[in-house]
Amino acid sequence: MAEKLYAEYFVHDAWINSTVAIAAYEDDQLCGVIMVRFNDEVLLNQNILDKIYVDAFQGVIGMVFDRNSYTYEQINHAMLKELQSKINLDGEITLFAVDPERKGQGIGSKLLKFLEQQFSGKQVYLFTDSNCSYQFYQHRNFAQFDARRMLEPGRKSDQKMTCFLFNKKL
Repeated sequence: MAEKLYAEYFVHDAWINSTVAIAAYEDDQLCGVIMVRFNDEVLLNQNILDKIYVDAFQGVIGMVFDRNSYTYEQINHAMLKELQSKINLDGEITLFAVDPERKGQGIGSKLLKFLEQQFSGKQVYLFTDSNCSYQFYQHRNFAQFDARRMLEPGRKSDQKMTCFLFNKKL
């Protein structure tokens, strides 16, 4: 239940912070999506209800999870600041997801290829972690700029995860 709520929050957050959304469908069923926020472009949706939902959920995260949920954000921010000192970035991939039942069928690769065709030459970055399919990015010529270990938010005190920052010129 908590994971489903977090996933919904994550999608809402990406939606209100993105300028581009590309979806893949098969037989009228959504099977994958990629969302990107390019600098100086108009956001997709400024719906006040989505913003309220995201803000409220962020407040709940602060009450429910330990300080490690904030550490995750701090680590990502520190890695991004370092990357920005080295290269000029045009945007962030805010969400990249494929239906788990359709993974391995090339849907993610097709979405990425379409993004590359539409926005060729743009320098993008994304955050991911060891709980996600970070190997996908390694196999698609994303550069792993940094990786940092931390205690996993909301888990036992000895469980660690790795935060990654990848970048790529489309």
